Amino acid sequence: MADEDSTAARLESLREDPLLLRRFLEQMPKGGDLHQHLSGTVYAESYVAWAAKDGLCIDTAALAYAQCNAQSATQVPATQALTDSGLYTKMLDALSMRQYRGDESGHDRFFATFGRFSAATRTRVNDMLAEVVARFARENVDYIESLFGQDLGAARALGRKVEPGMPFAEMRAYLLQNGALDIVAASRKTLDDA
Repeated sequence: MADEDSTAARLESLREDPLLLRRFLEQMPKGGDLHQHLSGTVYAESYVAWAAKDGLCIDTAALAYAQCNAQSATQVPATQALTDSGLYTKMLDALSMRQYRGDESGHDRFFATFGRFSAATRTRVNDMLAEVVARFARENVDYIESLFGQDLGAARALGRKVEPGMPFAEMRAYLLQNGALDIVAASRKTLDDA
């Protein structure tokens, strides 16, 4: 009880001093984040750097990362964003909620970013986890349950091949015959590597 009383008294003494109050609150434990989308938690600046390092391109029409296609008239090397401040700024805005003005729903804006940076996440699970865990540790978050596609979309692709209305036993047999267990093994490897 003494700790609670002294903490409450300290909080009261800082209420009128915004800077000290902020420091006090930043140092408090934050509990956990039980539903955290890994790729949506990584900062856009990291995606810009990783895409450049990984030799990706930017589709300037969609403001999205993609594998480079020499036939595309709208792609430029992702390294260009490191030297072109206008492109860098556009990418930060397109990959995040930065500069959000409310001209579209926040929900739609947030979830539209995932498709824009997904190509830059494929080989970066370890880096993404390291960034997010380090940041949360600095913010005194004690626990996270991070959601990410350990199978890189393989289960979704296999599931799309299942005929709607297929009886369960047939669906199970189809999935097992077409690599479902390989997907599970690959997902486990992704987690183990991370």
